[in-house]
Amino acid sequence: MEPFTKPVDTTEFPTYEDIVVHPVDFTSLERNIKRKFYGSTEAFSADARWIVHNSVIFNGVLSPHYSISFSLSPPSSNVGLVCMSR
Repeated sequence: MEPFTKPVDTTEFPTYEDIVVHPVDFTSLERNIKRKFYGSTEAFSADARWIVHNSVIFNGVLSPHYSISFSLSPPSSNVGLVCMSR
C-alpha cells in the first residue's frame, strides 16, 4: 500500500498533475475523515475509488501499482480500515 500513502511527488512525476484531475491518497482520506468532510460512507467510498482510477489512468493496467490499487476495490471499506489504523 506504500505507493498510495502520501501524495504523488510531482517533482519525481512531473506529468502527474496534467493527467490526474483529482489526486487522492491515504493521507488525504485520513485528513478528510478527521475534518468530518464525508457526510456518508458513499461519499468516502467515492473518494477512495479515485485511488484506483488515478492509478489506472496514470500507470496503466499492466503496472504493479494498478494491481495494488485494484486490491483496494471493491469493497473500498478496506481503504477506510487502512486509513483509520494509521
